[in-house]
Amino acid sequence: MTSNHRWMLPGGRAEFLEDSKETLVREFEEELKCKIEVKNLRFVIENFFEYKNLDYHELEFIHVVALNEGTIPFEHFIVKEDGVDFEFQWFTFEEMNKVMVKPECLAEPLEELLKEGIQHYIYKRD
Repeated sequence: MTSNHRWMLPGGRAEFLEDSKETLVREFEEELKCKIEVKNLRFVIENFFEYKNLDYHELEFIHVVALNEGTIPFEHFIVKEDGVDFEFQWFTFEEMNKVMVKPECLAEPLEELLKEGIQHYIYKRD
C-alpha cells in the first residue's frame, strides 16, 4: 500500500478494545476482501516523528499471516476506502531495497528479515 510515495504493509489502526491480531484480520478483510490467519509476531517498531507540528509515538506490530480464504491480486491494484484510494503492489525481497518502504527495517537484507524471534526497532528523528 502506498502513501506519499512510500510503500507500507497492509494493515491499519486498531479500533477501541481491538488487539493487533484482530486488527489485522479486520483490515485484510476490509482492504483486500480475504480471510487470514495471524501467525507469529515478528517485528515491534517504535516510530517517533513529528507531523503538523505535533509529536507522535507510533507502535507497529508486524505479524506473519497466512491466507485462508479469498485471493489477493498479484498485479498492481487500487482499493477505495472512505473516499481514499489505496494503491497496492507486491514486491520481491530484492525489490524492497529499491523502493521507499515503511517501516524501513523491511528494506534490510533478506537474512535479517528471516531471523527467528521478535525483532524490536526504534526510530527517532532529530
